[in-house]
Amino acid sequence: MNPENLPFVPSASRALHPTCGGAVNAVPPKPRKILRLPAVIERCGISRSGVYDGIKKGTFVSPVRLSARSVGWFEDEIDHWICDRVKTGGVEK
Repeated sequence: MNPENLPFVPSASRALHPTCGGAVNAVPPKPRKILRLPAVIERCGISRSGVYDGIKKGTFVSPVRLSARSVGWFEDEIDHWICDRVKTGGVEK
């Protein structure tokens, strides 16, 4: 199977990605921050529907449930997704 066609799948333990070149299991220098949808949209430059479409297709980071009616995304996972997009020239994995 071509690795470029594989979906984005973070590990079950939500491995840490403090920087693009950082170790996967490194201890972050600060607590993990959770971003809400408006911040994710602004940081990634994609629309709300683009975020949820990517989640459905497996090409975007899955959110974490914060309450019955809210979700958020770990900032370091979003940063890692952005780094992957830059490394692949914007082509979805």
